[in-house]
Amino acid sequence: MPLKTRLTTLHDKLPEPGTTLAIAPGVNWVCMPLPFLPAFINCWLLESETGFTLVDTGVNNEKSKILWKAVLEKVCRDKPLQSIIVSHYHPDHIGLAGWFASEYGAELLMSQTEWLAARALFLLNDRDLGQIMVDFYHRCGCEEEFLNYLRADGNSYARTIAPVPHSFIRLESRQQLRLTNSMWTMQCSAGHSPAQVTLYNEQEDLLIAADQILPHISPNISVWPDEPFANPLQYYLESLKDFERFGPETIMLPAHGYPTKNIPQRLLQLTHHHDERLEIIYNACNEPRTATEISAAMLGTEIGMQHIFFAVGEALAHLNYLHAKGEIVRFEDDTNIWRYRQTSPK
Repeated sequence: MPLKTRLTTLHDKLPEPGTTLAIAPGVNWVCMPLPFLPAFINCWLLESETGFTLVDTGVNNEKSKILWKAVLEKVCRDKPLQSIIVSHYHPDHIGLAGWFASEYGAELLMSQTEWLAARALFLLNDRDLGQIMVDFYHRCGCEEEFLNYLRADGNSYARTIAPVPHSFIRLESRQQLRLTNSMWTMQCSAGHSPAQVTLYNEQEDLLIAADQILPHISPNISVWPDEPFANPLQYYLESLKDFERFGPETIMLPAHGYPTKNIPQRLLQLTHHHDERLEIIYNACNEPRTATEISAAMLGTEIGMQHIFFAVGEALAHLNYLHAKGEIVRFEDDTNIWRYRQTSPK
């Protein structure tokens, strides 16, 4: 199969909002709308003998709550919602975890690193987070219009998630849980987020892949203000090796997009995608460039205000990767902006 060929989907439409679609024994697909791209998130309601476990939640807003109440009224009549597994701290995944914990008494399960990230970010006040963001994106070369947007935006993360529970149950790689009538194995992977949880059911050959592997778009791999010199792309590419054990018949249940097969092909596509971007970025650094200029070289200049975060963060992830390889150098100009150029310009 050519690298650019899209993977074949296993379903031709999404479940209607407020409904479930059974796709395997004890595995129910719930699709929740999002107020931002990619427009929806897949959540997975798993049924065991004693109750239900929900994997990921959607964002914290009234529309999502109404839809979830409709789902739970239909599905959880005879068995309780016992637990929530949050794959990672991003708002479309953890958004309603605190609400489920308070309203339904569900226990929160996630990796420790992701819980700490969620708690730390949620508790920052508008002014402090706004200044952190302004300082960071100034050094990335962003224009004043975007910096003013950051000052006014404050802590938008805290506005899209319910309060993060004070306690949780830690998930770790290779841990096994009986979430349906069979066992599921946890895997924690870095790159898209610090320690994102995926779940594999060997009996049904199902992988709940969260945002680690998406079928038709590349997961965003970004650098953020709390760790400006991090190398998440290296972590991500290394993490993909953990999924090479899955064969072409393993069914992948992604957070965005449709269930698909052929994980080996998708791993090749994702690796090739980043190789292409690294080549574009290296060539663009034939003279000193900022991360903002590199994001334009990757994605063009017509980027919405809300997407500059991801575009610049992704550019910086690739720049830090090349810097760690010794292929480019990083230096500060007299305005404290980071600039990058090839180690040995041609």
